Amino acid sequence: MNSWDTQASCDLRSTVYEEPPQLVFLTYIARSGSTFLAHQLDSLRDVNVSLEAALPDGFVRPEFEISNVSALDGLIDALYGRRGLFSDSVDAQMAKFRYWGIDENVLRSRLMAEEWPVSFPRLLRVALDLHFVGRPAPMSVYKMGSCLGKWDTLHALFPEAKVLFIKRDPRAIYASQKRAKASTTGKSMAGCVENFSQGYRQIMNAERRVAGEEWFHHLRYEDLVNDTHGELARIAKFLGISLERHDSVTDYFSRIPQSQRHLHPLVARAPVHQRVTRWRGELPMREVKRIEIVAYDSMREDGYRFQYPVYTVIYTIARPVGRAFRLGSRRMRRLCLLAGTWLIAWSRRIFTR
Repeated sequence: MNSWDTQASCDLRSTVYEEPPQLVFLTYIARSGSTFLAHQLDSLRDVNVSLEAALPDGFVRPEFEISNVSALDGLIDALYGRRGLFSDSVDAQMAKFRYWGIDENVLRSRLMAEEWPVSFPRLLRVALDLHFVGRPAPMSVYKMGSCLGKWDTLHALFPEAKVLFIKRDPRAIYASQKRAKASTTGKSMAGCVENFSQGYRQIMNAERRVAGEEWFHHLRYEDLVNDTHGELARIAKFLGISLERHDSVTDYFSRIPQSQRHLHPLVARAPVHQRVTRWRGELPMREVKRIEIVAYDSMREDGYRFQYPVYTVIYTIARPVGRAFRLGSRRMRRLCLLAGTWLIAWSRRIFTR
């Protein structure tokens, strides 16, 4: 049974809404401060935020459709961690669903009552309805995690939904991933710095394509820490809700499974401003330089200061110059060499003033 059921009468949220809840997707790169944001959003009267899960959506994770009883049994076994459907990593993420507090027999009955086949959009709606039973609110936030920059695909699946994306200084993300141990494997979350940097750049490039859409809202973790109320006010305006908070016996952090709480020790506390720049004492120069070079454009647009600005600018300018130097004619090579020399000298004057 959902542990919230017995506490529902203590929750001061409204209990009657004529319309179904507005669906909101909370997307992020791991270690971007999403759980802190989820904790803050869930404290608002008009918002319910799910625990993290990885339902089979068909565009980030493999597609899975319920078309018969055998498929339904297989999905429920996977969601409750008894049997896998896909790869070990995907199955481990899917099994987090068992912490949503939904009785599997109730879930089975609800899905049996649906018109088959049942695909991801309907599965998600049913799961959220059961996850938030006894806690009605006009906004249901699905803590989706990374959608690999496929926000346009997400919008095509859920045209009525809104999307939040919390981003963070990539150097801080990588440093945090190096410290953190994944709850599913016990190993460091971080891969090699090159793969991380390239992946970050791809996601930020995808963000540019949807940044102006009315259904999409992004925010920086650093701004959320430094001005929590202001950022929440901007999110509330985007969602069309009030900032009124509710009184509840349980808060978001208390619902996080014990096996995952070591990843979020500061979520329930006041914002820790030192977390913003903690990476400076943790990452070696080589990794900082590589992240700054690969993620140069997005870091500049998002207002992050470079630790090695001269090196980064020179490399960023020299790379296309060098490419032209290799491919161009002899005359072009001479022009590129002169231009590159001038640009390097100009960069040094600018950054050493």
